[in-house]
Amino acid sequence: MILQPNEKRVVSVTVAALIGETIKIKVEVTKTDPLTQEKEINNVFGKLMAEIPKISLLNPLSVEMKPVEDERLKCQGVMVLQNNGRAVVPLKLTLTQSNHLEADMFYLDRDKTTTVTYRLEPGQTLRQVVNCLTPPIFECSRITGQMPVTAQVQVTLATSAQVKLPPITTTTFTARLSPNFFSVPASLTMASDSPQVCQVYNSGPQPYSFQATATIGFYVQPTVFTAQPRQTVTLTVTSMGRSFRKGTLTLHASELHSKSSGKLYTVHLQGTGSYSVSNSASATPQNSRPTSPTSPSGSIAEGGLQLACTHKELVWGGCSLQKRVVKSCSLKNQNSHREKLRLSLSGPHNCFKILAQKKTMESEMLVSLQPMEKYEVSVVMLAASPGPKWGHLTISRLNQPQDKKVLLLYAFGGKALVNIEGVMTDPEHHMWLYLDPDTLCSTFILTNTGDYTAFFKICEGMSATTVGGGLSVSPPEQILERGHSVSVDINLSVTTERLEYLLAQSSQKAICITRLTVTSGDESTRQRLSQLSRVQPKLAEKLFQLNQLPATPIPDLDRLGDPTDCAETLWLEDVSEWTIGVLVERSALEAQRLDTTVKFVDLATTVLHG
Repeated sequence: MILQPNEKRVVSVTVAALIGETIKIKVEVTKTDPLTQEKEINNVFGKLMAEIPKISLLNPLSVEMKPVEDERLKCQGVMVLQNNGRAVVPLKLTLTQSNHLEADMFYLDRDKTTTVTYRLEPGQTLRQVVNCLTPPIFECSRITGQMPVTAQVQVTLATSAQVKLPPITTTTFTARLSPNFFSVPASLTMASDSPQVCQVYNSGPQPYSFQATATIGFYVQPTVFTAQPRQTVTLTVTSMGRSFRKGTLTLHASELHSKSSGKLYTVHLQGTGSYSVSNSASATPQNSRPTSPTSPSGSIAEGGLQLACTHKELVWGGCSLQKRVVKSCSLKNQNSHREKLRLSLSGPHNCFKILAQKKTMESEMLVSLQPMEKYEVSVVMLAASPGPKWGHLTISRLNQPQDKKVLLLYAFGGKALVNIEGVMTDPEHHMWLYLDPDTLCSTFILTNTGDYTAFFKICEGMSATTVGGGLSVSPPEQILERGHSVSVDINLSVTTERLEYLLAQSSQKAICITRLTVTSGDESTRQRLSQLSRVQPKLAEKLFQLNQLPATPIPDLDRLGDPTDCAETLWLEDVSEWTIGVLVERSALEAQRLDTTVKFVDLATTVLHG
């Protein structure tokens, strides 16, 4: 900086105290003469006594919100904090809801606030109300009925400094709602003058009105209707004319006697013309993909289907509900003539779709390949309910369906997401955990913010539940349901020999006792990997440790015939590993050397000198 004559400036130094002891500060000020460029260095020293904030959470780490009788306020919960220290603590409360929710539902008050700050005096108690407001139409699956929605409130120190401080504590709030679910098909394919049926099911507790609109070339009846609670309404959709066409059916749902704008549902329509898709080459969509020039040998080949494919199966790990996850494979026509192919999906689950070039999702698609031409096929997994999903992608000749290749599709609806709170992260993204100098204990929190069950295991080198020579972890492993949190307690209890060994390792103020490995991921993936007969030796050793966890069998999981070579991919996609260094202050270890007990051998001969 440059100071003008008689100018005065104040330099602020921000200190984030991570240990409770005296902190010495040194600020070096270099003064440069603008004429001679001579430099004069002055040192400014400061000293302060830091106190680690002692904020106690008086409510559970996971709070089940209670229903509230209100027009829109559905559930409410309370977070209670208390300052047990001797200093005023500025706190910042930040609310984050699950990322799979389409609309903002959780707030810290009725004014739709997600961040608040407080100054908590010594001994003061703070009660923060968390509200859950639901939009007029909120979806869940017909299977789940009640749907849990979650949000987290994270407590950190409130500071204007540009530093990232570790959270003091975190609470997960869960509200269980009984929302409306409208079951609407994703697409309809119909021949000319052969109407298709579109069914709309209302699972909600109140009636809704619908307005149906179809694009030009399609006719829908009725156009206005009301779906009562637990009622299915049947619509008929007809393709007009004898040419191939695509369109959409739009359904606008809104509450009766409400000014709400409601929600739009879109059904993709496809009219095949005068012939059905199953036996007509003329039904090829002209705009679904650039067509190849006609080969002199004709469009239909003689002999077997010589089609190379890069995959025999497409395998997904855990997939978040209502979120697209795409897997791809490549086809190559190895014949000397053009091939007209039909790509079609089949199976008991309607969660797989073929991704067309215009980013639309189809259940069936036609493709034309020139000799030696390649084509990439992308399949979308979009699950609406948790559980194993399987199906088939059949690739066959257009007019010779017996010549075909079949790709198996395996996936799982629902994905766990485990977050870790209560540890510090340095600029190199290494994780560290300080033990309290008085109790030699510490705690961090694992929370499953996903939409399916998770697992975790904590150990040193994947080998033990009591680690680091006297450092115990509780619990060392657990199955963690969605929306739930668990507090992991770390406790150090060392012998004299171990104490002397640790003190001799380093002269630093903070000594690293050991490093913990936290392995977490999808419980469904852990069980899928345990079914594989052969995996790489390094991965097999890790799986052997994880297979010791207690497990509840997942229905129909054995229907997923995962190939052996997908094991590493499933591990990389669905399993996370963190390494946490455990630190303790040297002064805390030295205090363990002191013998504070006094023993009187013979009270009759004990003399007290004044």
